[in-house]
Amino acid sequence: MRVAFSILNGRIAPVFDSSKYLIILDLKNDSIAKCMEYAFLNDNLYQIVRTTMVLKINTLVCGAISKRLRIILNTMGIKTIPFISGDIKTIIQGFIDHELNHPDFLMPGCKNNNDEI
Repeated sequence: MRVAFSILNGRIAPVFDSSKYLIILDLKNDSIAKCMEYAFLNDNLYQIVRTTMVLKINTLVCGAISKRLRIILNTMGIKTIPFISGDIKTIIQGFIDHELNHPDFLMPGCKNNNDEI
């Protein structure tokens, strides 16, 4: 499984649509097999979608994300886990431990990661 985390200054980026950086993990049996960073060249919607497809991302963990972009990514087969907030190392461990639905990981004001903006 390849999972991407939208980051800004060591934390989950508050808004994915204008995010510039991803940490991408290849996970095997809930362990990190490979870790890499990726910088978006621009924040054009088409380029964001194309890049996630080229990088073969299966799951995207992010902060806020526009409904339009979330629908496009989901339609392309990329699962989104939005409205997540916190230190990237803590969030990665929470993902591996299958605990991202815990309220401590949600952005302030979000009841669950199915909220939409």
